[in-house]
Amino acid sequence: MAHDPLTLVIATGQTADAGAPAARLSAAASMASDDPRQWSVDRVRDWAEQSFPFSGGLAPRLVENDVDGAVLLGGINEDTLKHDIGVRSLGQRHKILEKIDGLRASRMKPLVNCV
Repeated sequence: MAHDPLTLVIATGQTADAGAPAARLSAAASMASDDPRQWSVDRVRDWAEQSFPFSGGLAPRLVENDVDGAVLLGGINEDTLKHDIGVRSLGQRHKILEKIDGLRASRMKPLVNCV
């Protein structure tokens, strides 16, 4: 799949010259998809299944509620977990929110570096 270098620069904040090898452009595109803000609903589902094996129903409920990366990082709190997603256990909600906070802390970087 060909990637437009301008799109990659916008998405990753990295520059690429017109003659950049495809592998370098592919790596930049991969880095952009690793940004949780850009995750699709399916990617959030996969993350939930891997991160919370104790809660078999969490991933399908996230999908039912159209939770993508932007919603996961910006719209999920204790109240939404309890009332909208249906996570009844206080302990499970706490563990889920800790993981989401970890994503926010480690991955929330500007898309474009301002100089």
